Amino acid sequence: MFRSVASKASLIALAIAGSAACFAACSSDGNGSGGAGAPPGGASGSAGTGGSSTAGGAGMSVAGSTSSGPFNCAKGNIANCDTWSTFSQAATTSWGSAVFQGGVTTFGAKLTRDPASDAIHVSGTVDDYGYGFGLFFLNCSDLSAYTGVSFKLSGTAGTANMMIFQVQTNPDYPWQAMPSDRKGGCTAAVATDPFGTCVAPSVTLSIADQSVPFTDLMGGKPLATASPDQALGLQWALPYDGKTSYAFDVTVSEVKLIGGTGISCNPASTGSGGSGGAGGSSAGSGGSSAGSAGSSAGSGGSSAGSAGSGGSAGSASGNGGTAGGP
Repeated sequence: MFRSVASKASLIALAIAGSAACFAACSSDGNGSGGAGAPPGGASGSAGTGGSSTAGGAGMSVAGSTSSGPFNCAKGNIANCDTWSTFSQAATTSWGSAVFQGGVTTFGAKLTRDPASDAIHVSGTVDDYGYGFGLFFLNCSDLSAYTGVSFKLSGTAGTANMMIFQVQTNPDYPWQAMPSDRKGGCTAAVATDPFGTCVAPSVTLSIADQSVPFTDLMGGKPLATASPDQALGLQWALPYDGKTSYAFDVTVSEVKLIGGTGISCNPASTGSGGSGGAGGSSAGSGGSSAGSAGSSAGSGGSSAGSAGSGGSAGSASGNGGTAGGP
């Protein structure tokens, strides 16, 4: 039922990354390590990966590139941030930094993104396959330090009020559609219908705030499960049954990688507990923001200067609660 949704949506969602992206993370594998091929009329010395060993014209003009896949991305660039709260209207890169960044893409003939919203707020009418939106990663990215993704999802989408969430991963992404992008480890059986063979793992969700473990994503082809260490993007698709059109108005915001030991770019605020009484003087009151490690500061030392009882690791000096934050 949703195969064509996956096909058209997947193709459009990441095509915008295009030639400008060139997927630098994959350059650490065999696809981008060689030198340029021999120039026209050159000697027949050994060429770099992607070049030819024969003389003249066979070498690629871009060092180490190849004109056909599949492309290997054994390990992507490690995510250096876990939270995206705002999404600009920029047509290219609109979130992230350094090697971990990307943009927003929308697709569907009758879909419009709200230009006044910093979230991803889209509306329109689904009357065909291939409606949705997503976050594309400029580079193949490693999300494996986390266990899943959470996001706020609100609005309406027909009577079913459901959406399809996908993680685009290199093993299940076809290279034939855009070989110049040098991404995709899946070779489609029919090159003109690449997403009939190459399908991103997904899960169908109600329109509500969600926390999705990577292990919930299934149905990928040729690899059934998600490969978070080879992620190309996140995508939300609107289902279509092939006959019934419907109106939609949905918003995605506060996208966050969750679980595991990955880097956090939005740490919890750190608060100190109140200091205890010294040498029999009155004890200090508990700190107002003890941080997540100690839920409340000590209530204050006794007249002998003992630690407050409320802190989980208060010392005789009266530091009520363990150091705040993660």
